[in-house]
Amino acid sequence: MTEKRSEYIIRLRAKAGDLPAGKDRFLLRKEILEREVEEGSLGTGKGNQRWIFDARVRLVSDALRASFFDEAFLEFIQAWATFNQHIGEQDFELYRKAMMGLFGWSVEYVSYRSKISRSQIDVLFDEYELGLRESGLSFSPLYKRKAEVAMELGDLEDAKVAYQKFDCIRHEYTGCEACVVNFDVHYQNYIGRFDRAIVAAEVALSGRLSCDSTPVFTYIKLANASLRTADPRGVGWFEDGWKRLDFAEMDPLHKFYFVFSVAHNMEEKSDRLFHRLVEGHLKTRDDYDKLMFANAACVFFEKKEKKGQEFLFPSSLFEAVHIKNPSPAYLAQYFSKLGEGLSMSFDRRNKNTYISARSAEMKKMLSAI
Repeated sequence: MTEKRSEYIIRLRAKAGDLPAGKDRFLLRKEILEREVEEGSLGTGKGNQRWIFDARVRLVSDALRASFFDEAFLEFIQAWATFNQHIGEQDFELYRKAMMGLFGWSVEYVSYRSKISRSQIDVLFDEYELGLRESGLSFSPLYKRKAEVAMELGDLEDAKVAYQKFDCIRHEYTGCEACVVNFDVHYQNYIGRFDRAIVAAEVALSGRLSCDSTPVFTYIKLANASLRTADPRGVGWFEDGWKRLDFAEMDPLHKFYFVFSVAHNMEEKSDRLFHRLVEGHLKTRDDYDKLMFANAACVFFEKKEKKGQEFLFPSSLFEAVHIKNPSPAYLAQYFSKLGEGLSMSFDRRNKNTYISARSAEMKKMLSAI
């Protein structure tokens, strides 16, 4: 890498390094990549290609931290293609471990898009497994991702097998320990062992383990599970998590808190979260996020209609819902149809009725209180 670096790009990179993770750093990373591509087009050396690749990998990482998942996935696909073109080259091999970490995330992400077929997901897992093997890395993240995806696909037995394989070698896992707690909580809830989920959560709730999403995610995982089990601690878990929520940036955890606030008729909180979430969830390519939001929004507006409450829907989104000044009754029907369509799409892809059954159960629970 002997090509001279633009002083402007060097300054931008230094500035990005000083910014905290979030939207501003993500947007700066986008500018850096654009500048690197522009500058790289003026030269043909490997240094140019490596700097573009480096900028793209950093952009993916910061897009994930700032919850720009669609952008992260699209940029990762390009980064992975570049990485494969330079396998064995030292400048690129330095990124192998980071690329495998991002690959694991991307495999889970595609399961949330209903138009991605099961065979395509299987191909991605095969490539992920090959990459881990060639890198000499543990299969522990592979089994963790397989369990997570199997749970989203409604494959209970596959989820159990993958979880057991992960559990046997969890000591080899080098990722975030606190996130593994949330994974354990999710799995135990999934197989109907709420008691075990509470035990698994204790290490996070006690403060012994924490990260960007823990224990905020842990609290809401337990709170939402309490909607099914009628555990009286649910509201307390919600409130403990709510106090720790970050409203300065978009956070993927907001939607889980929206679900619980709708169920327990916390109108001030649910109104705030709806306005914060609606635009992103109407536009996202993540069908699972959109489905969860649509189910909760449907009940949110059904309750408003029953109470005779008006609702000021954002005028910037009139086109998205096909009408000006929509009433709560209209919006309840709109989000109901949106959720039903997405559920059917997932069921066709998954070759079962797990998602539609879970959606119906979720709406019933949210309406019950």
